[in-house]
Amino acid sequence: MSFPVQNLIVQKRTAKRKAGPLDAPVALYNPDGTPFTGSGSTSLADGAVTGAKIAAKAVTRDKIADGVLPAAASTSTAGLVKKSAAVSTLASNATLEQVVAAYNDLVAKGKAAGFLS
Repeated sequence: MSFPVQNLIVQKRTAKRKAGPLDAPVALYNPDGTPFTGSGSTSLADGAVTGAKIAAKAVTRDKIADGVLPAAASTSTAGLVKKSAAVSTLASNATLEQVVAAYNDLVAKGKAAGFLS
């Protein structure tokens, strides 16, 4: 009979977070059955995501598994869009020319942000 694997998250204890009555002590083991010591290689395999690669902008959308990042928005697919530049409000007594100019500004900024086409 096998038991389901329970995933545990290892966190460092801080002064703000002390052990409580529901915190269970656990023994950690490697897949080969040897005790986990917490030591060993901390480097990731070639091609893995690392802080240095993120900082160097080497991790791009095409290198990340499908479904991890939302796609760009389209007319048929929900997705991410950029925040638009600020749009100023109109005075309550704005002229038609001012309304048209504000509308055109709104459309231009929406297109630039990618939520209008």
